[in-house]
Amino acid sequence: MKLTTVRISPLLHNLLLSASVIVIIAGMRAASPLLGPLMLALFLAMLLYPAYQWLLNRGIPTWLTVSLMIVGILLVGVGTLALLWLSIEQLRTNLFLYASRLTAQAGRFQLWLETLGVDAPRLLTQELLNRQLVISTTTGLLTTIGSLLSTTFFVLVATIFLLLQSTHLSARFENDLESHNVLSTQALQVAQRVAHFFSIRVRVNLVVAAGITLWLLVLGVDLAVLWGILAFFLGFVMYVGLAIAALFPALLALAETGPTTLILVIAGFFIINVAVENVLAPAMMAQGLNLAPVVTLASLLFWVWVLG
Repeated sequence: MKLTTVRISPLLHNLLLSASVIVIIAGMRAASPLLGPLMLALFLAMLLYPAYQWLLNRGIPTWLTVSLMIVGILLVGVGTLALLWLSIEQLRTNLFLYASRLTAQAGRFQLWLETLGVDAPRLLTQELLNRQLVISTTTGLLTTIGSLLSTTFFVLVATIFLLLQSTHLSARFENDLESHNVLSTQALQVAQRVAHFFSIRVRVNLVVAAGITLWLLVLGVDLAVLWGILAFFLGFVMYVGLAIAALFPALLALAETGPTTLILVIAGFFIINVAVENVLAPAMMAQGLNLAPVVTLASLLFWVWVLG
């Protein structure tokens, strides 16, 4: 039987390729609730693999190396989650007090506007900051922290399993590289670049979180460590992440000491964000990946949009 070769025009080939890419991206976006945590676990495993390999190279048995990595991951993860949970509980306990203080601040603001001849509406009175609002806010916070706890636990477990399989996967990659497998070589290069990029983003967010925590401690804002942790995680959401993270400590500062501290908190978040995101982050990413900052930023925005 004679086989005939079907030739596809370059235009049709490009259209089919573009359609395939769009379908793949749409599928990844639809599966982002599951794919996002899995990708995060994969990135964490890539970041931890050098430490895992370093322990193995020191002659430590595999079972002991795996045990040490699991204990380390659990200690850091559970410790962070416990600190986060205790801070949320403290916030929930004092929520009524903060609400009453915000009501008092709103009353003072209204009186100040009336001295200026402004007929100020009662926007933040007791009717607004009532018991129902406090209860709904508390419920929302507890729901959010519960979702974060479950997602983080899933990520930690997935990271541990990926580390357990890392030796086997590494051996397969080495065999493919020795046989000059182009696909495996490219996949390894992509994985190394992604892991390096994620490590840079983690370091940038750590700098932001440390700066914000120190600034809030200087200002005397309650739960400064909690707001620093929140800023670290929301720092992965470009542009709006730190704005959302600044909302809670700003309101808390207003309730505790007044509008002056509120302005200082917002100014601190803004200055730290501008300094890190526009100076430190582009320089680190461009240096580490040999890419222009605009390309790095566009890629980050794209994958944040795809994975959520």
